[in-house]
Amino acid sequence: MSKIRVAIVEDDHSWINAMVSFLKKHEDIIVVGTAKSEAASLAKSLDIDVLLMDINLNGNKCDGIYAVTEIL
Repeated sequence: MSKIRVAIVEDDHSWINAMVSFLKKHEDIIVVGTAKSEAASLAKSLDIDVLLMDINLNGNKCDGIYAVTEIL
């Protein structure tokens, strides 16, 4: 069985670390990438199944909801 490929977009480094640590506990999930912004670039450059994204990316031009429209 193939693993679920997950990418994370979050501007808080502590949250990224916490999510990666949590997801590593699950054998059927692999984190293939993380980013503090640039969700569209991350999603388009990686083969992912799930994108976990902060909808309020503080200090960035692009919030998470807008980024989803770019990805779609």
